[in-house]
Amino acid sequence: MKRSTTTTTTAGTKPKPKAKSSMSVKEKQEQRLQEAMDPSLHGRRAEYFVGLWDKTKVVRPRLLMAFCLLHENSTIGEVEADLGDGAPLFFTRVTSWFRLSYKLPPNTSTDKGEEASVLLWMLRSFSVFMKGTSYITLFCESGMNAALTDCLDSETPDGAPLIQPVDRLEIVRLLLFIANSGRVYREMVCDEEGLTQVLHALQREDVADVVSHTIDLLVVIAQGNPKMAPLIHTAMLRLVYYHQPNVAQGVRGARTTRSEETVLQISHAVRDIQLTKESQFYQSCTDEIRSNLLPIVGLNLLPAGTTVSSSSGDPLLEEMSSEEYLETLMYLNLHDTNVSFRVEGNELLALAAKNTLLTARILNNCFDIMDDDLLVIADTDDVRAIAVRQRRQLSCGRAVVEIILSQPMTEERKTIILNLIAMRSAHITLLKYLRMSDGSDVSAVIDCCRTLQILAKAADAQRRSVDQLSSNVVSLEKVSQLLREAVGDSIFQMILFQEISEEESFAILRAARSSTAGAATGLYH
Repeated sequence: MKRSTTTTTTAGTKPKPKAKSSMSVKEKQEQRLQEAMDPSLHGRRAEYFVGLWDKTKVVRPRLLMAFCLLHENSTIGEVEADLGDGAPLFFTRVTSWFRLSYKLPPNTSTDKGEEASVLLWMLRSFSVFMKGTSYITLFCESGMNAALTDCLDSETPDGAPLIQPVDRLEIVRLLLFIANSGRVYREMVCDEEGLTQVLHALQREDVADVVSHTIDLLVVIAQGNPKMAPLIHTAMLRLVYYHQPNVAQGVRGARTTRSEETVLQISHAVRDIQLTKESQFYQSCTDEIRSNLLPIVGLNLLPAGTTVSSSSGDPLLEEMSSEEYLETLMYLNLHDTNVSFRVEGNELLALAAKNTLLTARILNNCFDIMDDDLLVIADTDDVRAIAVRQRRQLSCGRAVVEIILSQPMTEERKTIILNLIAMRSAHITLLKYLRMSDGSDVSAVIDCCRTLQILAKAADAQRRSVDQLSSNVVSLEKVSQLLREAVGDSIFQMILFQEISEEESFAILRAARSSTAGAATGLYH
């Protein structure tokens, strides 16, 4: 008879459960971290890391975390001394794992609770190694730059960024650090395909800090890089161009730039680049004729200039026509809701108008909008539409004033401006702009009055030297006559012979408004 192997228990009692591990998952992770940071591993830490790395994926996040915490503020010499001879092996392990894992779905992990930070710890590990030029070279030559830009451009099926903002920011910072390490590395950061990926990531980006660093990256890559600079500058303007409603839908392969923050920061960056280009141009230019052809960022106007070309066929890298360029600037200048857009548009229009190929076109666009008036406002008219029209007219008026006051002023550009004003009777338009101006905007009132002073003095100078006028100069006699009638003889004499200050400006404003009121009253007598 076989002996029963069943364990007997006392009535009313349950068998004891099997013993569980006394350490929680979090405690195990902390233990791994402390083991990886053990000071006794100094000089052979890479050998220890590689041994654990190759055994299991579970420990890798804690190894990366330990490495970053240990050497966040270390020099590359201190890092290599701590890692020992196996430092390049550990570096290679991390780069290889990045290539294999960055395209994986974000919620898969071998260690529960770690996935949210694994990519970030890998990127921070790269940043530690990038303190040494030998590792930067190895990083670039192994194609890791392309992996980073590809990771940055990864998106979900609905078009949103695949990775978290903190990860996107770390990638851009890493690329920016490499680009700032020297001209050779700047040219290695990304090719045309990589540039396209960065641009696409920027086009869908809506986090201000990531946008700012990405634009900084583009600006740095373009510096001293004649091959990439035209493409980058054109693409930056294209990003603004494709923010306009329904524009991207009409272009095959184009996307709409998602964020107003992106458009605003790009516009500001383009303005800074244009100011730098302008300063360099005028310092080196001694030819009066050539000085009228200021190069425009992102636009190829000169026949002898380098043609912007792209082998990728991406809409963002296509050469921009002057019509598209002016449309982009006017879009900013006339934006209904974003005041910062209008400010940037004003500044960019004033800078672009320093090229005499664009001066008259920009002024005509602005004057057309300023002259778009309703003779009679009916009760059925949309009050909001009227307010929008007036706001656009004020914005264009400010742009015109900035163009006329801009320095340096060449003789050819001055002639273009004065002739256009005389032919269009645009002095009337400028008087209307002055009357519309908000009295609380002191600078706008002063600038407009100084613009009228330029016209009055030019007309007076023309009258004094009428026998010496060239055939291409249009008479300003009617300009002077109407200004005198609009403000009165005493105010007109002040405009001609006194410096325009705040007090004089408001005297001119009052005179201009009172003459309008008087003319309106006279209609009923």
